[in-house]
Amino acid sequence: MSNQLWPRLSRVPARVLYEERRRVDVQRLAELCSPDHPRRTYAATGGVRVSDQQVLDLVRDLRQVAADFGYPQSADDRNRIDFDRAAAEVLHRRMKLNTVEAANNEVWNFLALVAAPDLVRWRWLESDNAERWISSDRTRHMFARLWWQALTFAEVAPDGNVDFTLLRSLNERDLNALTERRSIGGVPRLARALARMVLTDGERDTGASVLLRQMGPFLRRRIVFIDFASLTDDQIDDQLRAIRAAMPRGTRRETPSPSTESDDPSGQGQHPVDLSILRGSSTRRFDPASQVTSSSTVEFKRDARSAFANGRPTVVDVCSGAGGLILGLESAGFNPLLLLDNRSIACETLRTNRPRWNVQQLDLLEFAPGEHPQLRGVDLLSAGLPRVQASATINRSRGSDLELELLKSTIDLFGTLQPQAFLLDNLPGLATQDQYAPIRDYVATRLSELGYDHQWLVVNAAEYGVPQNRPHGILVALKAGVMRAFRRPEALSQPLHTVGQTLRDSMTTGGWSQADQWAALANRPAPTIVGGSWDRGGADLGPTGSKRAWAQLGVDGATVADDPPGPDFVFAPELGREGLVQLTVEQVARLQGFPPDWVIAGRKTARYRQVGEAMPPPLAEALGRAIAAVLTPA
Repeated sequence: MSNQLWPRLSRVPARVLYEERRRVDVQRLAELCSPDHPRRTYAATGGVRVSDQQVLDLVRDLRQVAADFGYPQSADDRNRIDFDRAAAEVLHRRMKLNTVEAANNEVWNFLALVAAPDLVRWRWLESDNAERWISSDRTRHMFARLWWQALTFAEVAPDGNVDFTLLRSLNERDLNALTERRSIGGVPRLARALARMVLTDGERDTGASVLLRQMGPFLRRRIVFIDFASLTDDQIDDQLRAIRAAMPRGTRRETPSPSTESDDPSGQGQHPVDLSILRGSSTRRFDPASQVTSSSTVEFKRDARSAFANGRPTVVDVCSGAGGLILGLESAGFNPLLLLDNRSIACETLRTNRPRWNVQQLDLLEFAPGEHPQLRGVDLLSAGLPRVQASATINRSRGSDLELELLKSTIDLFGTLQPQAFLLDNLPGLATQDQYAPIRDYVATRLSELGYDHQWLVVNAAEYGVPQNRPHGILVALKAGVMRAFRRPEALSQPLHTVGQTLRDSMTTGGWSQADQWAALANRPAPTIVGGSWDRGGADLGPTGSKRAWAQLGVDGATVADDPPGPDFVFAPELGREGLVQLTVEQVARLQGFPPDWVIAGRKTARYRQVGEAMPPPLAEALGRAIAAVLTPA
């Protein structure tokens, strides 16, 4: 790589441009493309600035590639993915970046918002995700992710020629699996070695995400002691072959049948859960020495007594999101030691509301507890994990096994920390439905090996003061012998809170005079609020059935408003959507049980996603109090 310096655009003007251009069509954006901007900057030292013509040449080449796949007309998913592969090669060839320059988000802000916004709109036509335009996570930005993929999988021959065979051969899911894990994507030769393993005849049907889940625990242990970046290609291959050979029999995944890879044709039920990745793992006995030394385990227990004796019980919360679970646990008396989430916008929400909290933006799969000594003494591990294999998320680009992988990693973390208690929030079906029984069996085996008893619960937030019919599947685990003292939190005896009671006052803040009429119709709890996909679409209140239920409450469930209704709005449900009230994100947050002063960061869609995915804090508080009641301070 050379030392070319490409133009930059800082976050503030990038945000302004994003708001101006996010709704503009492709043709108009093509007219706005430019190699220059009044707020353009460059790195002060360390290289040679590219010319305006070099910027134009890059955009021209990218646009020519896009034209091969339908630009400027809309393209299907296959053409978009094929464009990604070809565009990655163009970016790698044209942008002679070193990795320090490429790691600067402002470089990618300029390219997406000034130089080639038309290509971003064309490629992500159905997405309202600001991360595609404004770089904060290189795995999600339109151009940054492609450049890094090309850098990772480009094989440079001694004569300087670059071979992109690996990049072209990997499918989207495998590319994501190999690049989104920092410990792997950050060592390109290791990522390429794993890619070659995936592409061999024996592994092609398995795929990178499953292969990495199988090899992950063994590979992570070696990464602690071996600097893979210092090894030769042959040495890396030897290490991977040794890991594969040492893995217990039964850890290889059988080739999935077509039925486990397709959507539920009815669109009504849950997608069949592919549980083959758990085979052979449920009988694997957890070895604490593989994670922490025995002396460290003793220190955990000793510190737990002292920490609890000095005041409030402590908690580590993973996949924290907007903070619904941890906020409720805080109200129940727990002191947060660490909060973990991989989304920058969620971390911004947490830090905005609780600056004193220790919030870390990190993927749970990459988390190393040994680097966080403050975790010693934790009393509770809590986790609001992504819903396991719900039909609405089965086709997400990161791979259908991710949720199960996160669940397994959380159980491993629980075994490492050895807290007094564990609280897991997920979908109700995980606790009750037959298709999830193998997962429950796996969890039961692992917890028993670790010396814990457990209990699955289905609790409805509406019974704990939340104006929403929202069932949750809950797993509570406690040290063996303690579970018999645990009592399910008692439901409140008072009448259920209604949507009208909760939001009536907020409906009047814009001068609307029909709030009482509307509140009288909205005389029951809301249907379940659904967060939706982070990868597509805008904010709405759920699928078709949910929208019908919202309409019966006088609410337009097909959108989320910027402000409460104004004085000129006429409430007339008989007219259909135009006569129904639209809720704001703040109002949805109130229906989710968040206090009025809890600030949700980001733009409207991102804020709604965070609220919709959260556990209602009142429900979390009830569960936290029930757990705290059986914890022992000594």
